[in-house]
Amino acid sequence: MASASYAIGVRTRFRNTLEPELKNGKEQLKCDVEEPALIDSVAKCMEKVESQTEKLVLCMEGNDEEEIDGIISTDCDLCFFGMKIYIELKQFKKKLVQEMLQK
Repeated sequence: MASASYAIGVRTRFRNTLEPELKNGKEQLKCDVEEPALIDSVAKCMEKVESQTEKLVLCMEGNDEEEIDGIISTDCDLCFFGMKIYIELKQFKKKLVQEMLQK
């Protein structure tokens, strides 16, 4: 099993990757673009954050429960926001395709 410090580092890397992707996705929703290219990227980053959170919690088993609850809470909030942006991007893409087919 990986050490807690390694798991923290990997989790942080994926969290740091996901946050800018979510901001980019939110910006994509504000403008007219042919097709949002971030949909797959957001989904992959969310999966990786969830995976690394699980690994970190396993490494920290028996440690401070409040710290573990805080980690789970912040990661869940980030992934919830990620899922919201992901769904909006998918709906936006579907709307664009429908509009293109009507023209």
